[in-house]
Amino acid sequence: MFIDHDLIIDKYGTIYQVMGYYHPIGIIYAFKKYKLSAFPSIWGSEPNFYMRIFREYSPEIAHKGFKTIYDPNLKTFLPYVNFIDIKFHIDPGKSIERLLRKTRDSLEKTALELILKLEENGIKLDSIGIGGSIALGIHNPNVSDIDVIIYDSKSLKVIEQSNIIEPYKNNELENWFIKNSVRLSVPVKYIYDSYEPKRRGKYKGYDVSLIPVNRNMPEGIFKVDGKYAGIFDFIAESAKISELSYFYPHVVDLTIKKVIKGSKSIEGKNCKLIVYESLFFNILKKFNLFKIRAKTYISKKENITAIVGIREAHTYIYKLK
Repeated sequence: MFIDHDLIIDKYGTIYQVMGYYHPIGIIYAFKKYKLSAFPSIWGSEPNFYMRIFREYSPEIAHKGFKTIYDPNLKTFLPYVNFIDIKFHIDPGKSIERLLRKTRDSLEKTALELILKLEENGIKLDSIGIGGSIALGIHNPNVSDIDVIIYDSKSLKVIEQSNIIEPYKNNELENWFIKNSVRLSVPVKYIYDSYEPKRRGKYKGYDVSLIPVNRNMPEGIFKVDGKYAGIFDFIAESAKISELSYFYPHVVDLTIKKVIKGSKSIEGKNCKLIVYESLFFNILKKFNLFKIRAKTYISKKENITAIVGIREAHTYIYKLK
């Protein structure tokens, strides 16, 4: 079974990161992260050096130059890898086993120390994993960060309350704002609202991300009903955040208060919002009133689905209150 943030190496040596939980027969939705390098690089070691395909990833960039396929259920084009081309499947949940046997450098030692610290705080080891370049064994202690995969929502809450992760401060925080402002093409002032200090910060000098992943995501939760109605701008309120909303892509229920651009017929109605950019979801968690630009679908029964964080259009969520 392939789930969000699993890693794939294909028969050509290209490394992919799995997207989401739903995959049609014969393909896995995933985007390329690394490819083999003909020259020594900061990723990997002799004889296999790697280079990152893109420095930073965004909804637009993550599709460029990739094979994509249209999914009729999700109603969007997604990058993929053919199942028959997969050589290795790396499960971040199993990467801790390797660290417990042996740590090879300062980053792996710190990652293991963090994991054991979480265990001291009541987190079971089988409910967490280590993803990214550490799981692949191609990391660089000077530039890599620690991706902690959380497979249990209860564990996530415990970790957030533990204060083990130190929030970014001063220049580090400002640099994070600027980087993500550029990545998502939104003003810095809106990125301020998206920072989640309990999910992204530092541990013993290394950058750490806490990433929720559901091993038992219900089928059909991401299905998009209806016909494409256009890119709508609207004001919405009352985001209903469920336990499943924390997992990628994030699905929440909203009430559309006012339509700025698009069909006025949807004003006052409920909307299912699917968010493919986690920073936008952080805004939904914190505030009550939003301006949203979304790819919008309306069914015959007037059910409304809006999608944010996609490559086909510049979409966003800004907080109003």
